[in-house]
Amino acid sequence: MAKTIIDVSTFQDTIRWDVVKGNVDGAILRVGFRGWGKEGTLCVDSCFEENLRGVQQQKIPFSVYWFTQAVTPEEAREEARFTVEQLGDAVLAGPVFIDTEYGNGSQTGRADKLDTDTRTQCVRAFCEEVQKLGYTAGVYASQNWFREFLNTASLTDYVLWVAKFSSEAPEIGYPYSGWQYTAEGSCPGISGGVDKSLFYRDFGDDDTTPPQPEKPDPKPDASPVVLNNTPCYVSAFVEDSFGTKSGTYYRWDDEVVNGRIRITNKPENAGVAGQVTCWVAKDVPASGGSVSKPGSPVILNNTPCYVSSTAEKSFGTKSGTYYRWDDEVINGRIRITNKPENAGVAGQITCWVAENVPSGGAQETAGSPVVLSNTPCYVSASAEESFGTKSGTYYRWDDEVINGRIRITNKAENAGVAGQITCWVKLNSVSR
Repeated sequence: MAKTIIDVSTFQDTIRWDVVKGNVDGAILRVGFRGWGKEGTLCVDSCFEENLRGVQQQKIPFSVYWFTQAVTPEEAREEARFTVEQLGDAVLAGPVFIDTEYGNGSQTGRADKLDTDTRTQCVRAFCEEVQKLGYTAGVYASQNWFREFLNTASLTDYVLWVAKFSSEAPEIGYPYSGWQYTAEGSCPGISGGVDKSLFYRDFGDDDTTPPQPEKPDPKPDASPVVLNNTPCYVSAFVEDSFGTKSGTYYRWDDEVVNGRIRITNKPENAGVAGQVTCWVAKDVPASGGSVSKPGSPVILNNTPCYVSSTAEKSFGTKSGTYYRWDDEVINGRIRITNKPENAGVAGQITCWVAENVPSGGAQETAGSPVVLSNTPCYVSASAEESFGTKSGTYYRWDDEVINGRIRITNKAENAGVAGQITCWVKLNSVSR
């Protein structure tokens, strides 16, 4: 029978391991991480020692993982040695895993732009060093990462642990031992969500076939939440935001944890595992209509623009996120500006548009198709040079427009899902 395994880190804060015991078959503890900035400092997870004592005292089977940002095989070997040094005389029930994924939500980590060969070399170097030090080695990554950003064929000597937040099992073309099926699981003794996995082998001796994992009950509310450069967090407890978002999102459920709520990018995604966009403060205004105060976001989609409130003919169209310049409505039109901080500032009116443009809601939402034809692709909204071109149908990853560019993904269902951004393209270079 498959084993239910949780993986934990500082994001779960203090854990009552005496309560956890009996509710799971084991745990995988984050030992630490390499900083995603230029220096790449090696850091121990602030809760590792406490979690290690907890599982040992409660005799809960456990193993460990390390969040990598190595950019060379030597750095990866350094990470492996550092990981093992923290274990002391701990007896593990499973492998020492290397976790390879984007370093942050903006995909600006020091290892995020590695080519596939170099990334795979780093992963192998970590695993080889772990084995040299007497432990079993394993690799954790998402299904997409195994398919597109690693040479998985060269990693089959190690235990593979695949993340896919779905009721359908992953498919990576090679055997794997563990399936992380949700980041929003629940477990007595842990406040808030926790990652849950099913292990079929290599966490004990049992072999089994993948069952269907549990899914949370959908919440029918999905009330809209209008964001305006609102800080976003990866959990209810993490102190630092990973970025901001603007536009209309929706309550994922009705829970409030530590003063924060989960949001998702489509109302139909409420309650669906793997579709949490981020956490935001609960006092973000929920609104089904227009937010009219200066600085409120206004999403344009080829919207006619006028030089005044009375001009009969438009001078062109605009698309993307703009902001109310003031709260006046004259002749059925409003003034807009390109940045919220420009609201009310003389000389910063972009143009006039019809009042009935929806504020905070995108006409072209996440998941909308975009057609590319040898379209230049960029690694960020500000990169000057493209890294190549793409053709075919892709999908908006979100409804943000930054520096005239949008994020795209390869499947509609990947909209809003971390790690599923294909690239950035210029909004005016795509067909819709």
